[in-house]
Amino acid sequence: MKAKILKLIVTVGLFAVLIFWVFNSIEKEFVDAGKKRIIEISNLISSSIPKANIKNWLQDMNAKYPDVQVVYIKGLEEYGETPEYFYQSAESADLFLKLKTMDFFDYGIESTVYEEAYFHESILKIKDNQYFVTFVPVLEPEYGMVTGSLVLLHNASGILKTIRIIWGFALLLIGVVFIVSFITSFTRDPTLGFTILIVFIIVGTFIAYPLYEAFKLTIFQNGEFSLDVWKKVLTTKNYSLALWGSIKLGMFTATTSTLIGFLFAFSLTRMKLKGKKFFATMATMPVISPPFSLTLSIILLFGNNGLITRKLLGLTSFDIYGLDGLVIVQTMGMFPIAFLVLSGVLEAIDSTLEEASMNMQANRWKVFTTVTLPLSFPGIASSWLLVFSNSMADFANPLILSGKYKVLSVEAYLEVTGMHRLQNGAALSILLLIPTLVAFLIQRYWVNRKTYITVTGKPSARIVEIASKPVKIFLITMMGVISAFLIGLYSTIVAGCFVK
Repeated sequence: MKAKILKLIVTVGLFAVLIFWVFNSIEKEFVDAGKKRIIEISNLISSSIPKANIKNWLQDMNAKYPDVQVVYIKGLEEYGETPEYFYQSAESADLFLKLKTMDFFDYGIESTVYEEAYFHESILKIKDNQYFVTFVPVLEPEYGMVTGSLVLLHNASGILKTIRIIWGFALLLIGVVFIVSFITSFTRDPTLGFTILIVFIIVGTFIAYPLYEAFKLTIFQNGEFSLDVWKKVLTTKNYSLALWGSIKLGMFTATTSTLIGFLFAFSLTRMKLKGKKFFATMATMPVISPPFSLTLSIILLFGNNGLITRKLLGLTSFDIYGLDGLVIVQTMGMFPIAFLVLSGVLEAIDSTLEEASMNMQANRWKVFTTVTLPLSFPGIASSWLLVFSNSMADFANPLILSGKYKVLSVEAYLEVTGMHRLQNGAALSILLLIPTLVAFLIQRYWVNRKTYITVTGKPSARIVEIASKPVKIFLITMMGVISAFLIGLYSTIVAGCFVK
């Protein structure tokens, strides 16, 4: 027991040190960025001082920078001049009087005389507020001579609130590490515990933390809490159209991919036919190919100057770009996901159940709808959800083939790289999670309403065919058509490498 307690203390201690180091680095970077921003604002305010109408200028600064208290000292006492003081408000005058009693005040004013800006590193607590203080020289624009000093008090509450959130998250991580380590140390299967710990670290590092950073980026602006980004994202029509476009594309793709995947899986696991290896290969080939290779093939064959549409059929108004083309490409590229899931589910169904149903005079359709399909429904729902998630997250295909059709993944990319609006891009990326989470919850609720269990022991390896001969011919024909279409797409890629 003592060894386990020591192990727990060492493990939690090491992770606590690591977490402290990481979050201390994050805090330092955030504070440095905040200080840099404060200095930039101070220089901007200093460079905007007019020769006249100082009071109007102070009112403008109050509207533009509401979290900055401005005091303008016109004239330098060191040069024998009589300083004239301009206060933004009664509050700034009161703050300035308290500031003059502090030991660094004279040094700050002296720095401005020598044309140097001074940033006081410590946060000052005056009354109920906390401030960063900067002293900035005011230069005459024509000759660059110092004509006065600018004292600025920047409200530090936003930065401090963010720092508290950062360390709150660090404490949460340490608590989670303690819980996981405790379970690991005091359970009978330490291997399972360590596996859980490793998975937790991977998920936290590569999923949870990036999501946290992305979400934090959307709710903090210039170190202060703000929901302006979300207001803009949720009220802009262009983003709403892109969200609905992604959902619609995901639903169509998930439905068609699941149908084709079930067709292949059912045919290869519940029927006796020749060429199983060939069809299984065709059903898994898109998984190992680049995601945009099928898109290029579709454009070469059915684009505005496509081999089939323009050269063979002479069509000039056919447009493959948009929702229809995306559904075709994504279906061909993602139905293997449904096939792989459904193959395992259908193989696990004991064929003796179907045989027993047929012995009880049930026709083939009745056996399929009352035995095979209900038992495979959890796999169908899981397949649909997996394809839907992949379609929502797909970027390469919509980027090339979407045309005027808008999807959220491309919009998020354009916001970051084209518009340089990182906060909007982060918000759109997080918005992509919501439809997938909703679909997941619906799928879990729907599947868990019923229990899907067979109690016949090990599934029988013997296949009981429930498909009639016409249905079998139809299924084989459909697999052949889809396989031929895939072969045509991949052949186009190969041929395109040798045609100039």
